[in-house]
Amino acid sequence: MKPEVSFGLEVAGTDGQPVLLLIHGFAGSSHTWDAILPFLEPHFQLVLLDLPGHGTASFQPDISLLELCEAISKILVHGIPEPRFVCGYSMGGRIALHVALHWPDAMNKLAVIGASPGIENTEERTARCQSDLAFAAQIRANGIEWFERYWSNLPLFATQKALAPEVQDRLKRERLANHPEGLALALENWGTGEQEWLLPRLVEIPCPTLLISGARDDKFCKLSRQMAEVIPSSRRVDIPASGHAAHIEQPESVARELISFFL
Repeated sequence: MKPEVSFGLEVAGTDGQPVLLLIHGFAGSSHTWDAILPFLEPHFQLVLLDLPGHGTASFQPDISLLELCEAISKILVHGIPEPRFVCGYSMGGRIALHVALHWPDAMNKLAVIGASPGIENTEERTARCQSDLAFAAQIRANGIEWFERYWSNLPLFATQKALAPEVQDRLKRERLANHPEGLALALENWGTGEQEWLLPRLVEIPCPTLLISGARDDKFCKLSRQMAEVIPSSRRVDIPASGHAAHIEQPESVARELISFFL
């Protein structure tokens, strides 16, 4: 029998306010939300997860994407009173979309930042799986310092080079705090290539959904537009002067959108 999925968990914000569960992206942690927390804390009680192998959470082998999502749905349904709100970034956004599809009673409203519905083309999806497996092997072989240098210099995060030095230093520390085996397992089990192509199914999402993307993140702006055309009760917004991690690059603007949407 598999053990229960283990998360790191931190609570912030204001007691008695609606609860907002925040799910970070790959190689992040609950600290991914540090810049936006001051703007959200007066309005919500915030539950910040560390996914397995990230931040304070121990890594666990052989947890499938749906098993991970089911565990998150249990936190929501059994641990949080309604209304239950969820916001996920990047990988956390993909996870949140799966929760909304498979456990539709788990949340009342959903927001995603820089999220993807997966990869449509079967051959491209297979290639992505192979690429992620190779990358996982590199992380195991080369360690967390190598990974941090590689990851921080990806074109996806180029706009973060303009952030204040102390913000860039915080992001570096956050990445270095992860466990290389945890990151490798996340790629192998929850990578974009491992998941189904969700776009045709997003019509099944019953809750109001906010799709946020950074205006300088062309790929994910396009994906956001595609999802907005399918999800019945959805709206989307591009955050000016930001790339993939809009909540880090323009936290006040993203917070304003989240507060307006959820409340």
